[in-house]
Amino acid sequence: KNQFFEPQPFCRRISASHAEKTSFLQRRTALLTLPLETSAAQARRTDTAGPLNPHTRARTMPVLAAVEGGGTTYVVAIAKDKPENIIERASFPTTTPEETLSKCKAWLRQRSFDALGIATFGPVDPRTSSKTYGHITKTPKKLWRDADVVGALDIFGVPVKFDTDVNAPALSEYRAMIDKGEDPSCVAYATVGTGVGVGLVVNGAPVHGLLHPEA
Repeated sequence: KNQFFEPQPFCRRISASHAEKTSFLQRRTALLTLPLETSAAQARRTDTAGPLNPHTRARTMPVLAAVEGGGTTYVVAIAKDKPENIIERASFPTTTPEETLSKCKAWLRQRSFDALGIATFGPVDPRTSSKTYGHITKTPKKLWRDADVVGALDIFGVPVKFDTDVNAPALSEYRAMIDKGEDPSCVAYATVGTGVGVGLVVNGAPVHGLLHPEA
C-alpha cells in the first residue's frame, strides 16, 4: 500500500544566522540517532540480562553512532548523551561500496555505542518489510547501484535506523524546533551537493512515497 499524506497549508521558511547554521551542521551529522534514544535505553536494559555486547556498555547517558553517506564523502560520528554533542568524527572518500563501507566498519569497531543511525544518498529502500531494505537502488552512481548499506553496517548488535541523507536532517531540524517550543506542522529540507535531494517531515514523521525526490 502506497503511503500518502494530506498536504499542509504551508511550510514556513526559516532564515538562519551563522551560529544557527553551525548548530544545524552538528545536528545533521548526528543523523538518525534522534529517534533511537528509546531503543538505546532498551538495549542497555537488555545488556544487563545477557552476555555483554562488545559495542555497548551499561551507562546512564546513551552513546550514539552515525554514518552519513554522501556522493563525495562518507562521514562517521559518535555523539554522547544527545545527538548534537559530537565527541568524535571522521570522513572517508566515497569510492566503491566495498572500500568505503569497510573503512566505516573499521572505524566503528574501535568504539562502543548503543545505537546506530545510517543515512545515505539515494534513491534508497527504507521499507523494513522489503527484501531490498537498506539498499541504495537505481542511483546514477553506477558502482553503488543495489549496494546493501544496512547489511554491511548492521553487524554490531545494536538498534539501527536507516533513511536518506535528506530525511535525516529534516527530522533533526523538526526535533530542534520542537525543543525550542515551536509547533511546526511540517519541515522541508533541500540539499544541493553532489546531487540534489529533498527531505520532508510531516506531523513528526519522515515522508516515504513511491520514490524519494532526488536527482
